[in-house]
Amino acid sequence: MKENIFINKAQMTPDQQRLLKILEEESEKLSALRQHMALNLKKIKNYLPVGNGIDTMYGKLEEAIWYKYGSSKTPEDQLMELLDFRILDLQDLDPQKKKAEITAAIIMVKQLAINFAKLYALGAHHTNHKGQSEALKYYRAEIIDFKEAEKKIAELDAEIKKNRTSKDSTYIPNDELSESEAIAAREGYDKKYKVLEKEYQEFGKSDPGAYLAICLKQIKESKEVFDKNGNIVETPFVKENLRFLKDLFRLGRATLIRGELGTGKTELAKHFIRQYLQPGNEEVLEVHGLRTLEKEDVTTRQGIRQAPKELPEKQTEIVTEAWKNYEQTVLKEQLEKIESPEEKKAFIEDEKKIFRQLYLEKFKTGVETFEELSPIYRAMKEGRPVLIDEMNAIPHYLQPVLKSIVDKNTGESITTPGGGKFTVKQGFWVVATWDLKPKDGSLHAEKELIDPGFLSRFALMYYDYLPMNLPAKEPDDIEERRKFRQGNELFRMLVIRMLNEKLGAYMPEKALDDLERLAQCARIIQDVFKGEEKVSQRLYRNTYGVEVDPRQILEENVLSLRYLIPIVENWKKDGFCRPLDDYIFLHYVSRSKSRPEEMHLLYYILQIIGDFFKGEWLGAHNTKIMDDLLRYNIIRKMYGVDKLNGHEKPIPDESVELTKKYFTRKEIAERLFGNLPEKTRFRKDIFSASQNEEQKMLARKQKKVAE
Repeated sequence: MKENIFINKAQMTPDQQRLLKILEEESEKLSALRQHMALNLKKIKNYLPVGNGIDTMYGKLEEAIWYKYGSSKTPEDQLMELLDFRILDLQDLDPQKKKAEITAAIIMVKQLAINFAKLYALGAHHTNHKGQSEALKYYRAEIIDFKEAEKKIAELDAEIKKNRTSKDSTYIPNDELSESEAIAAREGYDKKYKVLEKEYQEFGKSDPGAYLAICLKQIKESKEVFDKNGNIVETPFVKENLRFLKDLFRLGRATLIRGELGTGKTELAKHFIRQYLQPGNEEVLEVHGLRTLEKEDVTTRQGIRQAPKELPEKQTEIVTEAWKNYEQTVLKEQLEKIESPEEKKAFIEDEKKIFRQLYLEKFKTGVETFEELSPIYRAMKEGRPVLIDEMNAIPHYLQPVLKSIVDKNTGESITTPGGGKFTVKQGFWVVATWDLKPKDGSLHAEKELIDPGFLSRFALMYYDYLPMNLPAKEPDDIEERRKFRQGNELFRMLVIRMLNEKLGAYMPEKALDDLERLAQCARIIQDVFKGEEKVSQRLYRNTYGVEVDPRQILEENVLSLRYLIPIVENWKKDGFCRPLDDYIFLHYVSRSKSRPEEMHLLYYILQIIGDFFKGEWLGAHNTKIMDDLLRYNIIRKMYGVDKLNGHEKPIPDESVELTKKYFTRKEIAERLFGNLPEKTRFRKDIFSASQNEEQKMLARKQKKVAE
C-alpha cells in the first residue's frame, strides 16, 4: 500500500472526524441493505430476464426504480414489470403450487422495494448529490481495505498450514530421514510456527480488516462443517478434543469417549472419522450398544443373497474350492472329537455328500447363503475405523469377544466363525462412547458393568458439554471481553446455525440476545444434570413455595444439543415469525409432561434466569402453573392451516414481524468474537467532497438527530 494515500485519524480536523462518524454509521446500514438485497435477488433470479446475473440485475432494478423520471409507478410496480413467471409453466406444477411460488416471489419483491427505498433515503446511490455519495465511497474503500487484509491473512494461514503438514510428514517412517534428523526437523518447524503465529496474531489484533477476516474464516469453516454433518461445529473446545483423538489414533490406541447424556460424544467420533480418517466417505461403520445385542452382531452372521449364474465347469471348481476350505477349518475341528478311523471316514463321506447337495441346490435356485461381516469385522478387513456407540449397554458376556477384537494389530490373521480368512489391514481403529450417570459418575441404571481388564484396553477421554459463560457483566477491558465472548461456544454454535450463505441473518432485532440467554440457560440445566456442586446454590422454589435442590428433580430432560438444534432449526424454518419462547416450550419443556415437577423446574429456570415466557405466559410462582403447563396446547397457538395447499403453517406474531432486521457479517463476528480493533488510518479520497458539501452533510445528520 502507498502510505501517502492514507490519513491518520489523529491528523483529521474536527469536521473530518465528525464526518467520519457519519460515514461509518451509514456504511454499516448500506452494508446490511446490500447483503440483504443480494439474498432476496437470488431468491427471485429464476423470474428475472434470462442472461442477467444478480450484479447486472441489481443495476437494472436500480435504474428501473430511480431513473425513470416522471413515472407514476411505485418501486414495487417497477420491480413486478421485470418478473417473468413463465418458467413455472415448464415445471408442470399444479395450480396451487404455482400460486404459492408466485406469492413467495412477490413477498421478496415487496422486501426489495422496501430496501431500495431505504437506500434512496440513505442517499448512497443518488449520484446527483455528491455529499451523500460519500457513504458509498467510504463503503467501497472499506471493502478494498478488508480484501487486502484478508489476502494477507490467507497467505499467512497458508504458510502455517504448510509448516504443519511438513512437520506431520516427519512422523511417517522414512528411509531418507533418521529419527534424530526427524526430531531436529520438527524443532525447526516448531520455531518457524511460533514466528508465523506471532505475526498472524499481531496483525489480527492491530488491523480491523484482519481481525474480521480471521473471525469470518472461523465462522465460515464452522458453518460448512455444520451444514455438511448437521450436528457439530468445530469450536476451539471441539478442535482441542479432535486433536486429542488424532494423537490417540496415531498411537494406535483404542479410545473410549466418556461423558454425560447429550454432550455430543457420538457426533464428535463420527465427525473425526468422516473428516480426518476417511474424507469423502460418509459411511461410518458403527455398532449400537443394545442389551439385545448378540455375538453375531459383533462378529459375523449368515445372510442370503442372489447367487450369480455359473457354467457347469465353473460350478465344479467352486464346490471343490469351498470343500477344501471347509475341510481345513470347520470339518477339521469336528474330526478331532471322533477317535475311530472308520467313523471319521464315514463322517467325511456324509459331510461331503451333504455339502455337495447344498451347493447344487444353490446353483439350481439361484439363492446362496454367505457370511455377512459385522461392522467390526468389516473395519478389520477393510482397514477402517469402527464406532461402538454406548458400549456400556452391550451385554457383559460379549465383552470377552470385543476384548479379543480390540487387541488385534495390523497384519494379524483372522478366521471368521464361518471359516473365512483375512488379514487385519492398516487403518483399523476402535473408538467407543460411554454415557455417565449424572450424580456419581458411575454407569446409568440398567447398563452393564465394564470389566476392568477390558476397560484397560482403551485410552480414556472425557467430553463435556460445550463451554458457555453463565449470566454475568462483560469485562470492560477489550481483550478480556474478546476472551469472554469467544468462550461462549454453545452460543456460537446456535448463531452459526442461523446464518445464510453471506454469513449474515435476517432475524428479529433481539434474536442474538435470545439465543445467548437460551445458551446460558442450557448450560445451567446441563450443570444441574451433571450434579455440579455450584448449582446447589441455585435453589429453586417449587409450586408449594418450598426451596428444593434442582439436582434432586432433573431426571432426564437435559437441554443438550439434541434439543437445542430442533428448537433453533424450526424457529429459522418458520421464518422467525414467532417468539423463540414458543419453540423452546414445544420442542423442550413439553417433553417433561410425564414428570410435572421436572417440567416446572425447567420452566422456572427459563423464565426466572433466561427471561423467557413473559407477557401472556403465567409466572413460575403462580400456584396454578402446574395444571396450566400440563394442559397448555402450544401447537394450536403456533400453527394454522394454509388455505392454498391445506398444509400446516405457522401463525405469524405481528409484534415479532415488525422488529426484524438484517445482521451483517461484521455484527455477527463482533458478537461472537468481540469488537474489532479501532481503525486508525483511512483513505484520503473519502474526504474528497468540498468543505461546503461536508457542512451540508453534517447539517442533514444533525437535523435527523433533532427529529
